[in-house]
Amino acid sequence: MKTPLRVVWSEGLLMSPQHLQQQDLYHERLVGARLDGLEPLNWGVLRVEIDRRALESGQVRVSALTAVLPDGLVIDCDSGDPELPPSKPVEGHFPHTQDVLEVYVGVPRERDGVSNYGESQGGRTRFVIHNRPVPDLTGEGSSLEVSFGQRNLQVIFGDEARDDFESLKIAELCRDASGNLALNDPYVPPILRVEASPFILAGMRRLLRLMSTRRRSLAEAARERGDATVEYNAADITRFLLLNAVNTYLPVLNHLVDMPEIPPRTAYMWMLALAGQLSTFSANFDPATLPKFNYNDLRSTFEPLFARITELLQATVKEHYVAMQLDGREDGMYLGQLTDDRIIGCSKYLLGIRSAIAEQEVANTLPRLSKMASWGDINSILSAATPGASVEVTFRPPPEIPIKAGVVYFVISTDNNYWRNIVTDRQVAVYLPRPFDPGQTKVELLGIPLKG
Repeated sequence: MKTPLRVVWSEGLLMSPQHLQQQDLYHERLVGARLDGLEPLNWGVLRVEIDRRALESGQVRVSALTAVLPDGLVIDCDSGDPELPPSKPVEGHFPHTQDVLEVYVGVPRERDGVSNYGESQGGRTRFVIHNRPVPDLTGEGSSLEVSFGQRNLQVIFGDEARDDFESLKIAELCRDASGNLALNDPYVPPILRVEASPFILAGMRRLLRLMSTRRRSLAEAARERGDATVEYNAADITRFLLLNAVNTYLPVLNHLVDMPEIPPRTAYMWMLALAGQLSTFSANFDPATLPKFNYNDLRSTFEPLFARITELLQATVKEHYVAMQLDGREDGMYLGQLTDDRIIGCSKYLLGIRSAIAEQEVANTLPRLSKMASWGDINSILSAATPGASVEVTFRPPPEIPIKAGVVYFVISTDNNYWRNIVTDRQVAVYLPRPFDPGQTKVELLGIPLKG
């Protein structure tokens, strides 16, 4: 947009309508140029309502519209406003072989050397002259009839030429299962504020609920690990970093949802940053594949972004070990069923023992007092006074296992028939006699899955 030159006002000037017209153009385009420099996407829809009942009769009728056209022309029409474009029949513009029909509103462009004001709506002039009486706002004088220029708004379909119009796409039409005209609800027009799109605002609210749920679960896991863990493994570190990412962006998204007057690009940039941060925890996701911002097709911008963030938030932190708590009985027997397929075929197995007995005493006495076997073998082992699958204390468990305060770890010998029967039967029994108190002793079976 070329800014016109400033009008020179000087003494003795014979003022004409052209002077005032050029003065108006100068200020309008100067403001437009400054706005374009600050924010190029300063045009779009704020509110649009299309009469669905009129669609049933084959007519497109815009019942309300608040928008800014790409050239800066402001439109603000409520229901019944005379500036609203006249209804337009769809017949002849939407063949049955076509999936969607684009709907635009537009006004004729300004033309040099030609009058931009006409007498009737629907012509090629930018404005339609409308006369109405205007009172004197500074006193009690009589009203004076003043000519105003109403915007010559028109509905334009996608198969019609728009070269001579300043236009804005506001909707798409489709056909429902019965073949009747309907609005293509997935379409999101260029909008100036997020609140103008129920689809985008609803998607942001869903993400906010999901992030809040994820934060609670991560925070709970962090509290549990933090209270009892002496050393953290890779999964613990990943969980803390993921919690940090969620905690960083959750208040931002909460603010965006509470302040829907923000432009869609602002919301996009924050959610893009969130997706990029979360992609750190997915080895199979390349953040460079995230959708680019397309102001003319906001649905294709936000829909895959919402889906990707949802997928990344729902991904669980992969543990590098499998844990199973054994159920204790009053007779000192601890039983468990290996129903989790992940614990079958692990490369190494350990027992984690938490007891009221001193840790060093647990380490010294448990290997010679404990009995381990399948449910079918445990009674014969007790009768024969054999250890079954033997265990050996370790004070440096494998790095995959988080070391917890108060827990003593034992490596299980798996190169024997007792352990092979445990795996075959998918049942494990561990017997701990006195001094191990069944009410104060917890037994956990830990497995480290094979890599790859």
